[in-house]
Amino acid sequence: MNKNTSADSARDINWLSLMCFAFPMFQGLSITLVPLRMASMGLSETSIGLVQALPGLMVLALGAPFAQMANTRWRSATLVIVFALVGTSSLLYGYADTAVGLILPQLLMGISSCAFYGNMLAVSFQLKGGANQGAVQGRITAFQGMGVFAGPLLGGWLLPWGATWAFLPGALCALIGAWAAAQLSPSQDMEERPGMVRYLLSSYGRWYRVMTRRPTVQLGMVLVALSSFQFYVTGGVFYLVYASSLGIGAFWAAGLMSGRELLGGLVRFSFGIVAKRFGALMLLVLAIILGALALACLPLAHSLWGLAAITLALGIAGAFVPPGLNLLAGASAAPQEQSFAILCLATGHFCVQTLTAPLVGVLLASRGYESSYPLIALLWIALALLTLKIGRGVLHCRAKEAAALDRVGVDEGT
Repeated sequence: MNKNTSADSARDINWLSLMCFAFPMFQGLSITLVPLRMASMGLSETSIGLVQALPGLMVLALGAPFAQMANTRWRSATLVIVFALVGTSSLLYGYADTAVGLILPQLLMGISSCAFYGNMLAVSFQLKGGANQGAVQGRITAFQGMGVFAGPLLGGWLLPWGATWAFLPGALCALIGAWAAAQLSPSQDMEERPGMVRYLLSSYGRWYRVMTRRPTVQLGMVLVALSSFQFYVTGGVFYLVYASSLGIGAFWAAGLMSGRELLGGLVRFSFGIVAKRFGALMLLVLAIILGALALACLPLAHSLWGLAAITLALGIAGAFVPPGLNLLAGASAAPQEQSFAILCLATGHFCVQTLTAPLVGVLLASRGYESSYPLIALLWIALALLTLKIGRGVLHCRAKEAAALDRVGVDEGT
């Protein structure tokens, strides 16, 4: 394990913050502009949902080996590779003029996403522990929010000059992120390796064990699935498609998404204080309920101002979701399992998009927004309340186990 000084930790937090601005800026570009590009191509909601589901396939296929890399001394190198993929994806997005042309960059975005968050968060969990970890997660996720704010806004402003210009900021993100990743303090292997190939192949077994034997991680997967569906499917892809159907231009649609992330990012700086008062579980459930209520009202919005009100509500609702999930599932895992806990969250995030985006597309094509969104909202509120009840039981059992281990430690010490 690393033996970094406090100065090294402070410096690494700064580099992580810069990376957490650059990578989400690229993500914001793709999440916002790709649906708008597909809408301009005249693709159906079903086709849009299928293309949006592609990154999840790469998470399932390659997420485990990249999570295993977070336990090696190659964290920094892995993050440099991530940003090389970011630059490649940005160029491919810019020159894609058909749905087929979007397939490869979507797949590369899936690879880079699982590799980035698993390795970046594994670094962050080693910098500070205990109550200080909430402040760390609040800071880096705040920079994520600002990155997602800047990306769509800049890309939407450049889109009238063509897709190549709109995605060009992604190449700049790649350069900044790779430089920041290379500045991280050297890391050490956290465990012995029998051989790199065998070690990486064994990652799938560890991923399965963490996913099936860690109730807190399973709780996090459920919560990330519920929240990601709202903020990336019904409140992301199809929110943008709805805005396009109202005649809202790409710049204004991107601006709405950017404003949502900026608001969430600013509120996120207070996460460390609020989480100590209410707990991560309660904040996450409230976010899902507030998001469901806001999206139920989306069919009532028929103008830019109506969409802006929905966006404001979603920004407030989703402010504490990223740091809450990181703290609930990732920080609670053992050091060697933290990257796999984050991979499990990414699995829930992308799987819910892979499975539900095509289904929502079919539902909207048959029933429209007016019937579909309120029905989905009722279902999601019920699921959130059920998750709260189950989650309290899971956290209570974890607290009892921790207390029992503490008592054993005291008895051995005496």
